[in-house]
Amino acid sequence: MTPPLPQLPESALSRYSRHLLLPTFGIDNQKVLSKSRVLVVGAGGLGSPLLQYLAAMGVGVLGVVDGDTVDVSNLQRQIIHSEGTVGVNKAVSAMKRITEINSETIVKTYESEMTSSNAEEIMAAGWDVIVDGSDNFPTKYLLSDLSEMYSVPFVYGGVLGFDGQVSVFNYPPSVGPSYRDYLPEPPNPENIPSCAEGGVLGAVPGVIGMMQCVELVKVLVNTHVDAGGEGVRMGKVREDLSKCDVKVYEALEGTWKSVIVERIVGREPPTQLVDYVGFCRGADAPPAPKAPEGARTMDEAAYETVDTSSGDFSTISPKQVMQKMLDGWNPYVIDVRIKPEEKIARLPFTDALIPHRDVMPEDLPLNRDILFFCKGGVRSNKVCKRAAKEFGLPNAIYEIEGGIMGWKREIDASIPKY
Repeated sequence: MTPPLPQLPESALSRYSRHLLLPTFGIDNQKVLSKSRVLVVGAGGLGSPLLQYLAAMGVGVLGVVDGDTVDVSNLQRQIIHSEGTVGVNKAVSAMKRITEINSETIVKTYESEMTSSNAEEIMAAGWDVIVDGSDNFPTKYLLSDLSEMYSVPFVYGGVLGFDGQVSVFNYPPSVGPSYRDYLPEPPNPENIPSCAEGGVLGAVPGVIGMMQCVELVKVLVNTHVDAGGEGVRMGKVREDLSKCDVKVYEALEGTWKSVIVERIVGREPPTQLVDYVGFCRGADAPPAPKAPEGARTMDEAAYETVDTSSGDFSTISPKQVMQKMLDGWNPYVIDVRIKPEEKIARLPFTDALIPHRDVMPEDLPLNRDILFFCKGGVRSNKVCKRAAKEFGLPNAIYEIEGGIMGWKREIDASIPKY
């Protein structure tokens, strides 16, 4: 039998009175929120609205996982942070804002990326629901597997550009579809730009994060009510619990669409965590090795790690580039970013702007060395590897280490950071 819900203090009756007035919510549902424990992985664009509203609505315990620090480029969409917390760990910055909103909400912070190495320790705190505030595929697959292994629902969200997606997977646990039923194989990372590369309209994560918040509240309440607890069920019971829908938002059209996802018959649920970065790169996914204490084995940076282990090209520092040019070096310099980035910041000696996916052999002269650069080194590295392996050029191929942001650090501090 589900134990009775704790009584709300008198102060809560006033604070949450607008909830209590709702006939299909009321005091018992508010009690459910007050005893709930919610893990939010990522305190960025999606986590910002989620965490603030969950605190305001009276969720009892919030776990916040994020190993990143607040950057000024985050503030356009990550509204839980401020100019005053630039340089601060995002989980810590989020906790500061959460406690300003609701001092009664307990906040547990994890100042690292969630990985196969630390996931079990984080999950040991006993969470009712996992919420996806991440921006990379390895983390999403990790959270999906954790939700099945720990029998808790997984509230998924994703955004890019002007579009977003939201759904609830593994609900009810072991019955509803998982993220792996939605995307059995990860997309080719070459075809998926990050927010740093593709951009995102600031309000879109707000829309998706708020939808996640609503879905999460329904999951918390309905899980309790369906187990025989006090409260009022929110929404109808799905006719087929082995199916769910992914809601797709297209901001420019102002439309929502639904994609039906069905649990794959015969799919074995995960029993152990794996190397999710390797899995998303297309490699087989062996069990994740135990990482040294403090090591980061999976985050967006790891997903896009520069790999110069194959291909005949060289990575040289901005200072080396400058010195070689002073000595008479005259490479053909290609910026492999996109046009909007070039309008923000550019290198004056650039010969051509060609997005990294569009670089072809005919774009490259045969009588000069080739020097590629991008924002941080990821895209230029991909182009160098492809050019060295596939183009059959006689030229020497180079890339600028750290891209234009590396140039800013070493040569020209006046270049805008974005």
